[in-house]
Amino acid sequence: MSSRAVSPPDVGVVVVAAGSGLRAGPGEPKQFRPILGVPMLLRALRPFTSHPDVAHVVVVLPPAFADRPPEWLGKLVGERLTLVAGGAHRVDSVQRGFQALGPEVEVVLVHDAARPFVSRGTVDAVVALAREGVGAVAAIPMGDTVKEAND
Repeated sequence: MSSRAVSPPDVGVVVVAAGSGLRAGPGEPKQFRPILGVPMLLRALRPFTSHPDVAHVVVVLPPAFADRPPEWLGKLVGERLTLVAGGAHRVDSVQRGFQALGPEVEVVLVHDAARPFVSRGTVDAVVALAREGVGAVAAIPMGDTVKEAND
């Protein structure tokens, strides 16, 4: 049995969902829109809230939603899930998320709520690297060609 199996959860996750989602067009913020009936943000949270090593998840929201989140999100708030208001820029939002993490956190993951399909294997791999003292960014190979065009 590994030492991790008997150690208390020590991973903190900052899920950044404070953007306005302007490119997604009018309507509710992109992070609250459903994908096959499930809000994007909820899909992004599930791999972390269900992970046995995760002690605390902080969701950074647009300031207007931090105190008045959608009902489905407000029901999840508790000891393991906290909501905080984002800042003027992404770096400010991430910093606010860091500041809200509990003292039990030894490993911190930062995740973009607009990336709702992270796998358990990806979370495990990044946590394992962090435990070894390695900074890691999860990514997948890009299959499309990106081109820049001028008028």
